Amino acid sequence: MHEELLDLAKRAVAADGYYWMPGMAAWADDDTLPDRHRHSRIASDHNKMVGCGWLPDFSDPLTCQAVPLMVRAKHGVYSRAFHAGSDWVCQCQNIPVNFSGPTELAAWVAALEAER
Repeated sequence: MHEELLDLAKRAVAADGYYWMPGMAAWADDDTLPDRHRHSRIASDHNKMVGCGWLPDFSDPLTCQAVPLMVRAKHGVYSRAFHAGSDWVCQCQNIPVNFSGPTELAAWVAALEAER
């Protein structure tokens, strides 16, 4: 996985409000495993993955779409992201501060990291 996406995945998993959803792609952050054993798709027992060294695979578009759902569950359903100049901005319904990042995903992860 690309280094920037790996960093965002680590930040997302560490954030309060992160949870696994069925269908998300997962990546094992373990260099001792061969590549064919480092990828997985989350099934119904998804929250057993928490704290086991698995990270969301943000190279998968479906997995990226889960982050806004987590932010909306944490900060309100009217949270949104939009492009502003060279950055992306995320506005959350229950927080008076905007969160920005170089990509839409980075802005959503920054919002997920914010306290309630």
